Amino acid sequence: MVSGIAALLGLIMVVVSKFFTTSKIQQIRRMVAEAQVGNNKIKTELKVAENNKAVALQNLKTEERIQRTLMLQVEKYTNELSSLEKK
Repeated sequence: MVSGIAALLGLIMVVVSKFFTTSKIQQIRRMVAEAQVGNNKIKTELKVAENNKAVALQNLKTEERIQRTLMLQVEKYTNELSSLEKK
């Protein structure tokens, strides 16, 4: 009789401990899933920022090239103008 009650109490304790363990595991999995969502969001924002940076650098190079071309044209026309003024 006593051993039956002890076995029943042991079984109840196993079930209760399994319930609490399972609920804690689910809570941790939920936290991990939320962290992964946040991580993916940050990775996406990083990719967008990297793309924007690449576009900005390309635009900067284009503008620098245009500026060099214009400066060479100004120098050319200035030389041309000064040679015309000497004549």
